[in-house]
This record gives sequence, structure tokens and C-alpha cells, in this order.
Amino acid sequence: MIEKNRKRLFRKLWIIRINAIVRSYGTNYSLFIAHTKKMQYGLNRKMLSQIAILDRSTFVKVMAK
Repeated sequence: MIEKNRKRLFRKLWIIRINAIVRSYGTNYSLFIAHTKKMQYGLNRKMLSQIAILDRSTFVKVMAK
């Protein structure tokens, strides 16, 4: 039971992080995720969140494509 809650909390955290950064560039989370799925980037929310925090320029390149 604790493991399910932990996974749920981390997924929420990744979504919040991605949403905050994506909004600063004038779009929203749902459109961004739909775009990444359409383009078949193969990056999950955890990786997108890490890229957004550690390397903003790379994240902007992902958003631009």
C-alpha cells in the first residue's frame, strides 16, 4: 500500500514540475504531453521533469520540436 502512494506522489510531482515550466513558455501541460506523444519522443514524465530541472535549454528544444 505504501508503494502505491509513493508512486502516485512522485507522478504528481513530475506533472507539477513539467506544468510549471511549460506554462512559463505559454502553453499548458496537456497540450505539451499530447505533442510529445504525437511526436513519439519516448520520454516519460520522470525524464521530462529531470530535463526541465537540470537542463532548461534542452527542455526548450524538446518543446520547440
